[in-house]
Amino acid sequence: MDDDDDTIQLPKGMPRQSGQSYLELLVNTDFTDVQDLFFAHAVRKHYDYQELILYEHTVEAEKPGKKQKEGFVNRYFVVMDHNAKTHLGSSYRPSDDKAESNADIDLDKPKQLFESMVMELEVPNLPMKKARSSKRRSSDQTPTIPRFVIEIGEIKVETWRPGSDGKFEIDEARHIGCHMVMDVETPFNERALWMVHRYRGVEDGVHLKKQRKWDRDDDLFTFLGFKEWDNVWGTIPVDFDLAKLAARAEDWYHRGRDCAPIENMPELMRNTAIRGGCRLHTPMGLFEEFEAKVNKTD
Repeated sequence: MDDDDDTIQLPKGMPRQSGQSYLELLVNTDFTDVQDLFFAHAVRKHYDYQELILYEHTVEAEKPGKKQKEGFVNRYFVVMDHNAKTHLGSSYRPSDDKAESNADIDLDKPKQLFESMVMELEVPNLPMKKARSSKRRSSDQTPTIPRFVIEIGEIKVETWRPGSDGKFEIDEARHIGCHMVMDVETPFNERALWMVHRYRGVEDGVHLKKQRKWDRDDDLFTFLGFKEWDNVWGTIPVDFDLAKLAARAEDWYHRGRDCAPIENMPELMRNTAIRGGCRLHTPMGLFEEFEAKVNKTD
């Protein structure tokens, strides 16, 4: 890093962080405290690139010309990249890609830091809860959709196919238009992780100005069963755009160990997947509303 770089630096003596360390930091961040926000914002600009495994699913496919089936594995993972050019949010600002100057940060007020990281999740097409519970569903509890979220990273998929030499051939990782976000309103040990489809935001540095239909590949998320399963909202739509991945972030990253596949992720997704027309943005007064809500629940 150049000596004349005026970006927010990591606190002196603090080692460079990994993507997983940044996630752990966010889980323990008080998003109303300016010092916590400053540390989180500093690490957000400097952590090391990392791919964190979410789930692995074996997909059975008919092998052309033969009766036997050939299985291939879809590996779902989250890209933690502080230099990412793909982001969520209808109000994403080009300046967000540029590291803010220390002179631009008012350390007496956390508002600027908060609103540079946290977004409001709106679900305008939230369906009514079913009057009668499904026999397939393991819980009658209606999922609480988070309002205040922070983007963790983009979800990608790579496919591992059996090769002629007995080894797997790995296809190039696919962009599927989905990202992981974390609920920041709940207490530290209860912050859930969600998947949300990117209708608006930035893709490779270009603003997405219109909503795009999610043209889901046939092999994506087939472990959900789709119309074979019901949840509190009704039959799971194939083109769902919101679903819970982990009830607690700590269920995924396992403090002190590498992230491991989330074993109950399919069940959580089945119980919460909806097509809600999700919108993520940063309206004026977002920090004040967040602070008031947190103080009210204390």
